[in-house]
Amino acid sequence: MTPLLNIGVIGTGSRARRHLPVILKLGDRYNLVVVCDVDEARVKNVAEETRAKPYTDIEEMLNKEELDVCLVSIQVDP
Repeated sequence: MTPLLNIGVIGTGSRARRHLPVILKLGDRYNLVVVCDVDEARVKNVAEETRAKPYTDIEEMLNKEELDVCLVSIQVDP
């Protein structure tokens, strides 16, 4: 059996919202550990929904958490 991979998601907007249900359905492969977004209210809401730990600072998240995989799901403004 393959060990669970700890995953973090950067971005909690509409794009990430399309990926999160898939990650949660793949619970036999991924353990959603953290979500990160600059919008504190939004990241707290998503964290409550997914039972993940919320962060608003990417560096802090990467320094404190042991992640195997990180999904970057943000919209880049031109």
